[in-house]
Amino acid sequence: MIKKIRLAEILLMTGFVLIALPFLPVETLSSGHVARNSSLLFLANFLLLVAVYSANSFFGYKADRLNPRLRDHQFSSPRKYQVVTLVSLATALGLLSTLNRDLPYLGILSFLLWVFYSAPGGAKSRPYLGTLVHLVGQVLQFHLCIVAFAPPTLSTLAVSIYFGLLFASGHLMHEVKDHESDAAAGIRTNAVVFGTARLIAFYRLAVALIPVYWLLLFCAGLLNAEQFWPFFVASGAHLALTLFSPLSPGGERFQAAYRVLYFAAGVVTFATSPGWAV
Repeated sequence: MIKKIRLAEILLMTGFVLIALPFLPVETLSSGHVARNSSLLFLANFLLLVAVYSANSFFGYKADRLNPRLRDHQFSSPRKYQVVTLVSLATALGLLSTLNRDLPYLGILSFLLWVFYSAPGGAKSRPYLGTLVHLVGQVLQFHLCIVAFAPPTLSTLAVSIYFGLLFASGHLMHEVKDHESDAAAGIRTNAVVFGTARLIAFYRLAVALIPVYWLLLFCAGLLNAEQFWPFFVASGAHLALTLFSPLSPGGERFQAAYRVLYFAAGVVTFATSPGWAV
């Protein structure tokens, strides 16, 4: 069951919601309801992502049977994914409504964006557009947390773009891993259209530019030092790993290594940022 709903990937995406917490205004974090509301937000977003991944598995059921990474972890019928999608989505929206009356609308928008990605003829089969969906999708995920506690601002948008870039570039490596099965299924991802070598070269360029963007946010005064340094160091280490590591981009060990870097950065940010320092 855990592998059928792709629990590991769902929990990874949930982190893109919770990482917004240290970037909330300090006065917001003084509320005694932060811990409770954060737990509700985690559960609601988890269920929303279960709905997203189940919808993806429903639409891609036949194509996933050609993918050795996914075919052994499918439900026996695509209809089961429909049931999981509807139940999870309804429960998630109900929980989001208890946090903020505007959150269900943002949740629905996020869900529909991912349906647009995975539906037949959708963004998954269109170079560039699939990557853009991953960028925008994570901006929305980040703001599920922001809107739960405080009004969104241009500053939160700018910060969320950094995490969106990380996620979108990371997805390029999923395309590299799934290149052969996607090609066999007729799915025109970036890796299929442009080739894995060109996509890895673009990925390295993106990884080089992401810490520059983070530095610009810091210089513009949109980040304090506690927020800036952990992720700047992680981005720098990620770049070094990309350029000099013997691990191949697109490989499981490579992805695990840079995910550890950003997880550590998140832990340090929580531990040192005002309002969360322990």
